[in-house]
Amino acid sequence: MVNNISEADIRAMLGNNLRRLRTKQKLSQLQLAIKAELTHNFINDIEHGKKWLSPKTLATLSRVLKIEPREFFSAEVKIPGQEAAVLAERLNDLSGDVQKMAEIVEDIKGRYLQDSTGEA
Repeated sequence: MVNNISEADIRAMLGNNLRRLRTKQKLSQLQLAIKAELTHNFINDIEHGKKWLSPKTLATLSRVLKIEPREFFSAEVKIPGQEAAVLAERLNDLSGDVQKMAEIVEDIKGRYLQDSTGEA
């Protein structure tokens, strides 16, 4: 299958993942830049899809963030804030429904086992 991903899409993916991985480790752009011996502006430009990385810089950032280089290129589903809140609320509502369904299944299972043993 041919992928129609553009260079801009790849830069955006790289930048979003760099930001996500950096913030996950509670590092500012400046802190990451210092650890990687890069400039703050360069980190900012990468995160905004304005700059590209050399393999050497990619390896350096991977080492500093203690991740595999491929993690910079994994696509993640992004859900805008409002949609995420609605989704979280729906999932929360479903958890009660799942518990009810589990109780029904256990009840049916109990009845089936009783019927199959000939007990009333």
